[in-house]
Amino acid sequence: MQALVLETGRHAYATYPETDRTTRMGFFLVLGIALLCTGISLADTMVMATSDQVRELAVLRLAGAEALMVVVVGGLLGASVAGLNLVGMWSAPGLLSVWTPI
Repeated sequence: MQALVLETGRHAYATYPETDRTTRMGFFLVLGIALLCTGISLADTMVMATSDQVRELAVLRLAGAEALMVVVVGGLLGASVAGLNLVGMWSAPGLLSVWTPI
């Protein structure tokens, strides 16, 4: 009985030959089909989830619009109060004939 001793590279090439172009193309075809099915399934799930929650999304939009209105009105009121306060603080030393920069 004889034993054949091969180097690591030759042993790997002899045991696991290269895959040919057809095998690689078949693999990519199966992978592409799987990714396409996954994408369709994900899109379908998202469409079904959003179509069932139309009322909830409308309520959230309305609540967001109300919150934005409250923020804008509060910001305008706060800016006007701060402006009046600064004008008062700037003009008060003028009554005492003292000029001060803001």
